[in-house]
Amino acid sequence: MKNSKLKPETMLRLLDANRMRRAFRRLPILEGREIEKVTLSSTWIKPGRYFNGHYLLQLGDGELLRASAFAVGHKLASQLVDKLGDHSCNGAASPSCARCSSLAHRDLLLTLFPYDYRLPTLERCLDARLVRAEAGPDFPLTGCEVIAYRPGVRCQMRYRDARGGKVYGKVSYRRGTPDRVFEVQRQAWESINSRASGFRVPRPLAFLPGLGLSLVEAVDGFSLDEVLRTGDGLDNSIKKIASALSGFHALEVDGAERLFGVEQEIELLVSWVDFLPTLYPAWGEAVAELFEQLKAVAPAAVEPDAVLHRDFYDKQVILTDGDPVLLDMDTTCRGDRELDLGNFCAHLRLRAVQWDEHERSAELERLFRDAYPVEARQDRLSWYTAATLLRLACNFSLRPRWQKLVDPLLDETREQIARAGA
Repeated sequence: MKNSKLKPETMLRLLDANRMRRAFRRLPILEGREIEKVTLSSTWIKPGRYFNGHYLLQLGDGELLRASAFAVGHKLASQLVDKLGDHSCNGAASPSCARCSSLAHRDLLLTLFPYDYRLPTLERCLDARLVRAEAGPDFPLTGCEVIAYRPGVRCQMRYRDARGGKVYGKVSYRRGTPDRVFEVQRQAWESINSRASGFRVPRPLAFLPGLGLSLVEAVDGFSLDEVLRTGDGLDNSIKKIASALSGFHALEVDGAERLFGVEQEIELLVSWVDFLPTLYPAWGEAVAELFEQLKAVAPAAVEPDAVLHRDFYDKQVILTDGDPVLLDMDTTCRGDRELDLGNFCAHLRLRAVQWDEHERSAELERLFRDAYPVEARQDRLSWYTAATLLRLACNFSLRPRWQKLVDPLLDETREQIARAGA
């Protein structure tokens, strides 16, 4: 939902755990219960579109609950609560009652997880028995655990299988045909499976239209971001990842016709440049200045030369005993291969700032660039790296725990803009 008319006060409230603690106390189901602590666990923010937060609520009796806040404006928040109808619990404040677990509070819609007005099937997707009934006998699912949730956007879960295996599921908010992403992933898997590609993607198993849920095979291995933080001896793995990305870029996949390039990156940044000064004027001024510099050295548009992942970074790679596995093709499109390369390099620089591992990250970035089998156009690579770093700086300004990263990320952006201009 559009949030361009929301007041800065509303946005600052959503980012303030103490103020949200007072707000969540008003939920009908929590009246009379003490909330000892509220922790902001994640945000999902696209300026002018979404401004959502997810929280962990620690109650006085030791119970832990998860809750979300959607900045939608008071009118819409009230309408969404009214649509829930009367209490299904006869006013007895039951956790199974959506009305008791939802509240219109000023410009925010507050809900206890798993209620999510943009993911109406989420509660059912978390019930392995209902999913098993929808999926059929090939999926004897016995249990479910949530592994990632972005309020109003998507939820990923892991199901246990009666045969001892695991299956991953994802339910997402989508406009248009909800199974398009599943079909693209199926075609990509078939294309990869038919030739020696040097990488894998999880095998798509089923799309359940009644739940809007995709099921894919589970992959054993370790996420690259975990290994980056704790492990050494990554040289060979980084080279394999560069080769894997090259193989992905060469895929032939119908349905990935959307173009994404320099112009679209600039459009993404415009919303942040217009938005950030309303919350943090000093950072907003710095971002606006760097944005103008970035536009001044933007490379000219060229014909797309690759199938892009478009969200390629360390958390999208699983390291296995064999080929690396690439995850999440929701954003697959066509464009400059340097966009994926730059996004990956920018996240290596982010990890360097987070963990104070500058020399090690710089060496891994060099290995990655050198191992990619097609020579990158350096001006475009530096430009896309700078664009990603600037977006990361904007995003981390809205994460209280990580606001210390903003200035170092802006410095990294300046360096990459200078290289792009050279």
